Amino acid sequence: MTARSAQDLALLRQLAWYITRHTMLPTRDEYDATRGDLPDAAALTARLGSWTALWREALGYALRRHLPAHHTDAHTDALVLERRQAGQTLQTIGQELGVHGTAVSARLRRLQRAGVTVPPAGEPLWARAQMVEWPVTIERLATALYGQVTGETRARTSVNLSHWGKKGRVVRVARGVYDLVRARPNDPGS
Repeated sequence: MTARSAQDLALLRQLAWYITRHTMLPTRDEYDATRGDLPDAAALTARLGSWTALWREALGYALRRHLPAHHTDAHTDALVLERRQAGQTLQTIGQELGVHGTAVSARLRRLQRAGVTVPPAGEPLWARAQMVEWPVTIERLATALYGQVTGETRARTSVNLSHWGKKGRVVRVARGVYDLVRARPNDPGS
């Protein structure tokens, strides 16, 4: 396996998102019309659960079975690096992946040994966001944080703003416009 940079892993994550977006999930009727000897849609959902979940699991099984392990891990590696860069804790990343934080830590150590630059703990995105002239639109902040405005960077910026809003760092002042929460001077009358 060749060592991949954080940018390469992020690109692989974007490609995985592209594949997911453009993959067509068959309707029950389409499946039943082309299923051959396989069970019908009603039998599948009765045995394996919801239509979307069973196809997601089947696709994951197919990828794990037919691709070398490092290909299926690239998506997870990119996700871990992206979340770490956004300042999320190992525990939070682990919860999203359904694993313990120590497994995330082990994955980051493995990536470092492979030559990937692992973002340090902390919030480099928050530090960059603070350098922007506020109030700010989502598009302007996406450009400052990610260098471009795309659907994905706009969505990632929106998630970051929501996260920072929950921490009391930013506030929405108008539709699509956010401002920093500024400390108020002490009011001598209170």
